[in-house]
Amino acid sequence: MQWLAGQLYSGEFDLTALMSLVKNIQSNKTQWADKSGEDRLESCKQSLVTFKEHKRQLAQQEAEFLSVPVEDILEDVDGIFELIESHLQEFDDKNTYPRGVMLTMLPKTYGLCSFLYMSVLGSLYGNSMIIKLRNSQKLIELVQNTELASNLSVLSAVEADAFEMLNSHPFLDSVVFMGQKNNFNPLSDKHIFASFDAINTHVVLKNADVQKAAKEIFKAFVKNKALSPFKPHRVLVAKAQFEEFKGAFMELVSDLTIDLPAPYKDKFDQDISEVKKDTHNLMYEAPGVYITSDLTYCSTYQEKEVLGGFLSISEFKYNHEAAKWINVSSRHRSVSVWTEEVEKAEKFMSKLHAPKVLVNQVQPKKPFLPLAASGDGAHGGVIGQDIHPQDLFAQKRIIEYA
Repeated sequence: MQWLAGQLYSGEFDLTALMSLVKNIQSNKTQWADKSGEDRLESCKQSLVTFKEHKRQLAQQEAEFLSVPVEDILEDVDGIFELIESHLQEFDDKNTYPRGVMLTMLPKTYGLCSFLYMSVLGSLYGNSMIIKLRNSQKLIELVQNTELASNLSVLSAVEADAFEMLNSHPFLDSVVFMGQKNNFNPLSDKHIFASFDAINTHVVLKNADVQKAAKEIFKAFVKNKALSPFKPHRVLVAKAQFEEFKGAFMELVSDLTIDLPAPYKDKFDQDISEVKKDTHNLMYEAPGVYITSDLTYCSTYQEKEVLGGFLSISEFKYNHEAAKWINVSSRHRSVSVWTEEVEKAEKFMSKLHAPKVLVNQVQPKKPFLPLAASGDGAHGGVIGQDIHPQDLFAQKRIIEYA
C-alpha cells in the first residue's frame, strides 16, 4: 500500500503509481509551500498530536517488524517527539525557502523515529516529502487523517525501474539517504544529504567507576536486540582496569544470546565470518553475539558498523594511545568517556576526532536524529550530526543591498 500525496494506491509502486505521484505532487506542492509559516506550523502541530495519540500502536507495529521489545521502541519514540517539539517551538523560516520535492530513504532499524522527524519537520519548511519506508501500513492510515496528507507521500513496496525513474525525474529536487554506505548510489544532479552507518566507541579511563561503566555499556549493547543506533561497537579500557571491567562485563554477558530478526541474521553471520579472518582473541560467542578482545587495529571492523551483537574490547596503557585508536575511525556517532575525574579527562577529550563526546553516558541526554554525516550536493562536505532542520529542509535567501 502506497500513499501518493493525497491518494491511496494499492499494490506495488510501479510506473503507473509514479505518474500518479508526479501529478499529485505538482498539483499540491505550490498550495502547501505558499501557506504562511504560521499556518504550516499549526498543521504540523496538529499532525504531531495525531501521531502521539497512536504512539503505542505505532511502536507495537515497529516492535513486531523488528522483533524487539516494544518498550525499547517507545523510549526512542518519546525522545524523537521531544526533539520535534523543541524544533517546532523555535521554528523560524525568515529568509529561507523550501528545498522543494524531497525523497527520503529511511533505515529499517530507526525507521519510525526517522519517519516522524522527516514528515513533520520536512513539511514544516514547505517541502513535498516522499518517504520510502518498508514498515509503513499504520503510518499511512494515520497520514490520511492529518493536514499533511496532500503534500506527504509514503512508499513501501517499490519496483526497481519505477524507483530509478523517480530518482532521476526532473521534479525531484533533493534526496536524503539514511543507511548502509554500500547501498548508497549518489545522484549528481540532486541535492544529496547522506547519513551512513557509523560506530560508537566507549573509553574506560583508569579512574572510572568500572562497575557502572560495565553495567551501562551492557544495557546499551543489548537494547533493541543490538540494533540501536547507539549500540556500543568498541570499548577501550585502561590496562589497570581491564581485568575488572572484563570480569564485570562478562558476568553480565553470561548465557546471552540475541535472536536477530530475519533481515539481519544473515548479514550478521557474514560480518562475523569476516571478523574471524582478522587477528583477535575471542571473549564470547553465542547465537547473535560475538565479542572480541584486542581486535587488530588494521581491521576494517574497527569502523564498520555491525548490526547485531558484535563488540570489540581492547586495553590501552596511556591515554594518548586510546585517542590514537579512537581517531583511526572517521565514522563516529559518539565517543563515551567513563571517568570519575572529569577535569583530568578534558585534555584527553580535546584530542578526540568525534562529533559527540559523552561523559559517563551511553547516548546524549538531548534527543537527536543520528545523522552521522551529511552533504549538500554531490560533493558536499561533512556537517555535524546535530544538523538543524532549517539547514536540512530549507535553503537560505541572502539579500544584498546596494
